[in-house]
Amino acid sequence: MAKHTFFRDLPVRTTSLSELLSTESFFAPVPHDWQIIVIDVLGSTKAVAAGNHHQVNLAATGGIITVLNLLKSNYEGLAIPYFFGGDGATFIVPPELVENLLESLNNYRRHVSQQMGLLLRVGALGVENVSAAGTSIRIARSALNNLYTIPVVLGNGLKIAENRIKSAFVEGEAPLAEVTNIDLTGMQCRWNEIDPPREADRILVLLINSPNDALQGQVYAEVIDCIDRIFGNLKYRRPVASSRLHNIPSGLRGIQGKRGGRKFQTPVRPAPKHFFLWLRLFRMR
Repeated sequence: MAKHTFFRDLPVRTTSLSELLSTESFFAPVPHDWQIIVIDVLGSTKAVAAGNHHQVNLAATGGIITVLNLLKSNYEGLAIPYFFGGDGATFIVPPELVENLLESLNNYRRHVSQQMGLLLRVGALGVENVSAAGTSIRIARSALNNLYTIPVVLGNGLKIAENRIKSAFVEGEAPLAEVTNIDLTGMQCRWNEIDPPREADRILVLLINSPNDALQGQVYAEVIDCIDRIFGNLKYRRPVASSRLHNIPSGLRGIQGKRGGRKFQTPVRPAPKHFFLWLRLFRMR
């Protein structure tokens, strides 16, 4: 059995993203006994079209907060890789955490159904099942700066796992099933909306998928290099700068829940008029 600290123990790479992607030795295969947990808002496209994109994002974000708070309280803040997808999230976790995490996420799923009117799918699949399908999940840790480290994944394993979990989900509980205390501590947005620096500015979004596991690193590295040549280094082309962030008062209406037997509301901001979208290379929905 692999150590539950496998991800935490990976070296943090400080090279450029393109160099990281093109260096296969920087990536380690995820242990076969680990599990992939997926949460996903069913019918998110329809909900977004109806103007409920903020609620969809909140439902997915709350799932991440639920997991992180459980790790903090029960597992000494163990670091695991996770990925936010707008209408859901994916976690890669050691086997000894799966039961507790699924229990908490299913409890949160009932909360989302009752409080937000959305159906959140929750499920898990073993990494060994993905490997048996002929694909892989290889992972590295990349430091974008001194404060922010992200997981970077190569291989189509997460995509396969997501598709299988979503298709296998069955909603079998009564709509009013009991919800026990949920912990959404820290789930808030206290920053102002951010518009483009100039009215003429545009946001370029690239969705890039390389179906060949063996060539993904090379393909994605070339894409990043091309972007750097055209638009400049990430440090200079990023649309969000600390000088443009302004803290706003808390207390705005948000997602509701219970903590310690008491009701609470998590303050959130209304959806912004403009969205800054990141280049997504590592997992395609």
